[in-house]
Amino acid sequence: MKLYETNLMKRTLLIIVMLGSVIVAKGQGPGYLNNKESVNSLTIEPFTQKQVKLSNVNYFLNEEWQGGLIQLENDRNVNGYLYRYNIFTDQIELKSIIEPSSVKIISIGVQKFIYSDYVLSEDLIYSGYFEVIANGECKLLKRRYIRSNEQDYRVNKILGTSDAAPTSSVIKEYYIKKGSGPAVLMNKTKGSFLDILSDKKPFHDYLKKKFIIIVNENKMIELINYYNKI
Repeated sequence: MKLYETNLMKRTLLIIVMLGSVIVAKGQGPGYLNNKESVNSLTIEPFTQKQVKLSNVNYFLNEEWQGGLIQLENDRNVNGYLYRYNIFTDQIELKSIIEPSSVKIISIGVQKFIYSDYVLSEDLIYSGYFEVIANGECKLLKRRYIRSNEQDYRVNKILGTSDAAPTSSVIKEYYIKKGSGPAVLMNKTKGSFLDILSDKKPFHDYLKKKFIIIVNENKMIELINYYNKI
């Protein structure tokens, strides 16, 4: 199911230009953006995606448009736009498309996002957007995606085995990213930290001795920050 959902997510970053009223760039006609224009060294393409709504779930991290800042890989900054993050499509919207490989970090309100490869399984590596929870050489990242039972619903409807309506929910997962490597999924357990961050013996020894009952987000931030200081 997760592979099905992941394939639904486009691997691009949307940038939506606010020109009085909200418009969608088609690459034609007066006032629209031409194909693959460059704005402040930011490559953009026409926005043509049609979103598929599966239920009444809130597909945006925050439906309100917020001011933000894009820092490019060449360390140039792009500002003056409004943004929002679409969890279902895994896109950050501003109503034009940019190539995410040119983006180093994006700030939307108080939240920061990066685009990174991540390991889905031993044989599968995908790319997507992550919220940066703890920054440094080793990063704690949060990934969101939409889980839907739409496929099961359609099968049950054909077979007549269930009348339940399709449902969707936002799933949150935590990843650890070391350096430029792909992000690795982690469980919120002490053992998961030991498995992923055992390359630093002082951290390994510290964590082995530390008594931890619950590994919540604050505890994960504390451990990542400690790891980065070693």
